Amino acid sequence: MNNVTETSAHICLLYKKPEEQFKVIMPFIRNGLESGEQCIYICNDNSIDCLFNLMEEGGVDAYKAVKSDALIVITAQEAYLQGGRFSPDFMLRFLDKAIISSKNAGFKRLRGAGEATWSVDSNADMELLIEYEAKVNYIFERNDVVALCQYNIGKFSPEVLIDMLYTHPMVMYDNVMRKNFYYIPPDEYLETSRGSLTLERMLLNLASIETTIHERAKNVLESIIDELRDKLLKVDGIPTTDEKPPMNPNLDKIKTLTKREIEILRLIAKGLTKTKIADILNINDNTVTLHNAHIMRKLSLNRTIDLVLFAINNL
Repeated sequence: MNNVTETSAHICLLYKKPEEQFKVIMPFIRNGLESGEQCIYICNDNSIDCLFNLMEEGGVDAYKAVKSDALIVITAQEAYLQGGRFSPDFMLRFLDKAIISSKNAGFKRLRGAGEATWSVDSNADMELLIEYEAKVNYIFERNDVVALCQYNIGKFSPEVLIDMLYTHPMVMYDNVMRKNFYYIPPDEYLETSRGSLTLERMLLNLASIETTIHERAKNVLESIIDELRDKLLKVDGIPTTDEKPPMNPNLDKIKTLTKREIEILRLIAKGLTKTKIADILNINDNTVTLHNAHIMRKLSLNRTIDLVLFAINNL
């Protein structure tokens, strides 16, 4: 997990048994403390004493870490359920304040882990939890922070767990970290109806994966053909020459775009959100939306998904 968490990461841990959970969270906390990070752990299923015992068994001096403020362990009632109910906006402010406090205290960055079963035990509105998990990605886009959201598969409905896949860029399952192809950026997730969103994202994922596999196979095949051709030409004493690449049929359309529009199209091809593109180019979200509209008009495209596919296939 260490190599994945060198940069900001919002991770969903899916587990079935406590042993699977502890196998991940103990190294997660230990790596953070050893890296000079401040770690916050929010308990629910496991008591604070239980967690401390597990840390001690895993080689972490929990009491020493707590005394130095490197480790903060609190309950769900002290975080998610302050005031007696869950509020996404309150929790987002809670996280923002924790990040600022960690920086001011001189820690390298903030690393958090929370047991999500509090939402089931307190009969919380799952739509609010899903909203929070989507919106919190904005914080990860602008801050260097790592969080491990722990979901017990046996305690959540399949529908809720599917939404957790949609709202976490990284997934940890069966002790393996995976980049989540089902992740949907918050701008898109929060503004679109769930049904049409699911369909478009599935189609986009299929197209993206198919394109990637096709390109890799094509590159390997072309490499083999070029190597065989060069060997044959050398045998015949004929000098080898590089063939010109085939002309892109969409080149004329691309030429109609401005330099800034091409920049935006390339960032779209990388899967970046509207907000992230605006930050990179130092412009506001509305300007990105306006550029997108101009690009779609010039390329004769009608839907956002068509724009994304065009960017992936042509840039």
